[in-house]
Amino acid sequence: MRGDMFAQRETFGRKLIENPIIRAKFVEMGRMIEPAQAFLEQLTCLIELGRKDRGGDEVRIGGMTAMLKVISTRCLEKCVREAQQVMGGLGYARGGKGGRVEAISRDVRVMALARDGSKEIMSELAIREEVKDLMKYSRASGKL
Repeated sequence: MRGDMFAQRETFGRKLIENPIIRAKFVEMGRMIEPAQAFLEQLTCLIELGRKDRGGDEVRIGGMTAMLKVISTRCLEKCVREAQQVMGGLGYARGGKGGRVEAISRDVRVMALARDGSKEIMSELAIREEVKDLMKYSRASGKL
């Protein structure tokens, strides 16, 4: 989505970006993207720390990776839906100003399902892995 489109396109006598509802949609998208990005950075940091510290326990990232996939896929699904709402018919047309949004909307379902399963399966994997880690650490420390 190109920002200049929203600064130039007019609806109901004013620029699209001046519409409070459109601005609220962008805020909502940002509120979803920021935590997903922070989660990704946290997971990346844990992986890097695990590589540097070979003497300690290996960092188990299966559960966190599964949860990151669920969070980021939900974020993408919501953001592409909102982008299509904002762009109107352009968000559904192949090529042109809305071509990228249209392509992502087609691909998002495949990304959600084809790569390692649905969000329900990935959520189950995430909780199973986190429970394993919790039990492991509680046995090691002698308390839960």
